[in-house]
Amino acid sequence: MDYCVPQDPHPILHPRESRHLIKDQQSCHSRWRYGAAHKWNTIILPNLIRPYMAFHVATNSGHDCVPSPPKMNLCSCGEPNVRLEVTCVRLKRVDSIVLYVCKCLPAPRQLIEHGLFPCAPVFPKLTVELDMLEFAAGLFVNLAPNETAWAATLTEFLSTRGYIFTFSMSDLLWRRFGNALAQYQVLMQVVEAEVSKSVEVARNLALAASVTLSAQHFKAELPTLDESTPLFDRSYLNGQSEDGHVPQLKNGEARQRPSAYLRSRCPLCFGGRPPVPQENIPHAVVCIDANFQQKRNHDKDRRKGHEKEEGMRDPLIFSPHTVQISEANLKEWEANVDAIQNKLPSNTGSKRKAAELDVSAPDTDNKCEPGMLIPNSCTDLCGESFIAADSDRVKASTAYFSDTGMMAILCRHDIVLFWANMWTAGEKQFFALALLAAIMAELPSDWTLGFLYDIACQMHRSLIKWDFLPEYLPRILFSISVFHAYGHQWVCQLWYHPRKARIWGLSDGEGCERFWSMLHRLIPILRITGYILNLQIAHIHGIQLMGMAEWLQQRITKTTKRLVDAQPKLEACGHSSSFLRQQFAEQRIYQSKPITRQSKNSGIKAIEKIVTLRESASAMKVAIASLESELMKYVLTDSIAVSSARFDILTSIEAKTHVLTRLQKDIDIATNHINLHDKVSATRLNEIKKQPFFTLQMNMHTVKAHLCTKLRERKFKLANLECAYHSKQTDQKTRSHIEDAMHHHEPTITGLAKKYNSMLKQMVQLRTTDTVAANAILPPAIVLKTLFKLDVDDDTWHDVGLEDLEEFGGVLPPWLSDDTVRAGIRFDQEVLNCKGELACCHTECAAMQTWFEEEYEATSFAEQYTPGGHRHVLLIHTGIYGLPDADLKYHLQIRLQSLGALGEMWQ
Repeated sequence: MDYCVPQDPHPILHPRESRHLIKDQQSCHSRWRYGAAHKWNTIILPNLIRPYMAFHVATNSGHDCVPSPPKMNLCSCGEPNVRLEVTCVRLKRVDSIVLYVCKCLPAPRQLIEHGLFPCAPVFPKLTVELDMLEFAAGLFVNLAPNETAWAATLTEFLSTRGYIFTFSMSDLLWRRFGNALAQYQVLMQVVEAEVSKSVEVARNLALAASVTLSAQHFKAELPTLDESTPLFDRSYLNGQSEDGHVPQLKNGEARQRPSAYLRSRCPLCFGGRPPVPQENIPHAVVCIDANFQQKRNHDKDRRKGHEKEEGMRDPLIFSPHTVQISEANLKEWEANVDAIQNKLPSNTGSKRKAAELDVSAPDTDNKCEPGMLIPNSCTDLCGESFIAADSDRVKASTAYFSDTGMMAILCRHDIVLFWANMWTAGEKQFFALALLAAIMAELPSDWTLGFLYDIACQMHRSLIKWDFLPEYLPRILFSISVFHAYGHQWVCQLWYHPRKARIWGLSDGEGCERFWSMLHRLIPILRITGYILNLQIAHIHGIQLMGMAEWLQQRITKTTKRLVDAQPKLEACGHSSSFLRQQFAEQRIYQSKPITRQSKNSGIKAIEKIVTLRESASAMKVAIASLESELMKYVLTDSIAVSSARFDILTSIEAKTHVLTRLQKDIDIATNHINLHDKVSATRLNEIKKQPFFTLQMNMHTVKAHLCTKLRERKFKLANLECAYHSKQTDQKTRSHIEDAMHHHEPTITGLAKKYNSMLKQMVQLRTTDTVAANAILPPAIVLKTLFKLDVDDDTWHDVGLEDLEEFGGVLPPWLSDDTVRAGIRFDQEVLNCKGELACCHTECAAMQTWFEEEYEATSFAEQYTPGGHRHVLLIHTGIYGLPDADLKYHLQIRLQSLGALGEMWQ
């Protein structure tokens, strides 16, 4: 039979013939990519699943040499044969082979038999050895992926051995190698997903079976390898599977345990038997955060004359184990949130601010809303603190990036459960709502979820105000992450700080930050999001799975040490735990009261508000003047680094000018609304004029507020510096600018602290001569050595000695006046947190053991009832594959070996 010249066997998919299938604005290059991607996903990769599994059987997963393929003859199927000469790139050499391709023996299938993978879907001219692709795939999840550098290195390596390529290596090799690597990674994941699907079916059968199943029964239920369904039409166990996203099972019964997807993600959190429900005790703890470093550039239009226009996105690459929430789901949440918030009027802006400062207005914004733990005024201050202190930070620009960042939700073991692409300039709330709804839908209806977020108080209030997730809200407990607690008001920290409640153990809510640090190597060169991030997350998850036992052991050891250190200190305080917890409960109740209880001092509070605003405005003017003088240093220089520094300074000046304008407006509003006709206010004002002690007390309030604001600003800039530390070298100027700004503000912060301590000394002297202040409780001095640590229990946050004695009937409670009680409360909370953490760790140990036993039993069950034997010879050239389940049985045996190794590691 004669052979013919290569022609595309699927002409309808050819880019030149399928323009009606693809948008006209696509360039020729984009049409080729979409056409090739369609062939890979619908025809080539589904048909390579079984040959690839058979290749692993024949080579014993790469331990043995590739069997010598039989001599290629023309196929007798009656279809035209195509003679195809292919260049083969191997680790130590370059050679070529000749294939005869027809409809029943496509080129990719024959190349797998030779241990090669094609760089094109139909008629590849270049192939790469499977061992090289596997090595590169492993390398590029431990380093930033760089196909260009790999191709250049490979070219130099082979050229020194006498292998010279005839095509342009600067362009052709790295492109073809990148295509082959991407599709090979998809094939590896699909094969693993098919094996996991068989194990999941075996698990369900084993759990439901009351008697031993026969091989025929199991084979009837076991899904066969699918070699025809396009990849994007397949359903695997991942973050977008429909099985886990409904609160009810198919038979209508409520879910009895977390979904199979969650159990596969974290065995410690979700792999055990359902625990006994306890009131206000979360069954699982998660944290959520956004990262605006992982961006994706706008695609450029490659058509001539349209270079400045935005082009089409590259075709999607299939990820069977993705943990990403679909864009359609996010768009639906965005539309729902906009629809709900547009229905109800929002009391924001200048009217709300005027109502807050108007002491004669109704106290509507100073009440605790139903379901909230703190008054609205405190929640507003928390929100303003984060907005004002972080106003200089530029997150992402939608003018340059299609994807501006990513948001992820992780369990307390830093394992990613879901993540979402972000396309907005800021941290929009609907992303967090979509992630929270996704994980709640995977949990049983009697499970409670602990939710740690940088602005958890804002999230809690928003869910109540707008009635988001009403079916899940009663089962969600909110807390702020430890690192960002400094940005919240002290009253907010009393209720939302995880160290102030035993239910959180030692969970800190900073798992996202640790996860971002694992991905920092992708920031400078990647600039895309999608399947590469899914590969990185899968690789990190494998490492975390192997280290779970070590994580538990280290956590138990450290927690036990902290418990042993805290217990003697608690006993030394001389107070019982019940008394200390009662005092802390009273402190919470008192300091969380709405400001309406201070209405008799409304005039005084308004005056203090004006003084604080004026101090802030003065400080802002000084900061602007300092930045303007610094800007003059860069006028005569034009380098790129200096231009970047000048842009940063101008941005800071603009932001601070905006803040100054707002402060001046607030001062005018407060001055116009101050009420001096109140008798109590007038009497107190006369006392302030006559008694220097009260004047100092009010001024110390102002200095303390200004000091806390500066500390928060410094902490935000420190976070900026830590993020910049991991960025590329061209950001050295930015890092230097942040460091200079931090050092520039340190003398101001230290000066405020010294001024506060100096005023405290004056109060000590006045107390000895002033009869009115003879019984006053003095506030503690600020320790300069620990000033910048911003510990949650530091005296900087407390207003001890600055409270009005009349509020307590002339006698201060122990939690405010007794140092031993305040210290005892801290040590008692430490002991409670350590005990709660140890109890959680023991529960997780049992869950880990349960998960492993069930996983091993399910895999053994699948392997036992999968027929087939070990096949040593490939028969691809004849189209005969022998026993259909032999390949699956071999891969199940490999998984059993991996589980055995994991069990030994965990022991």
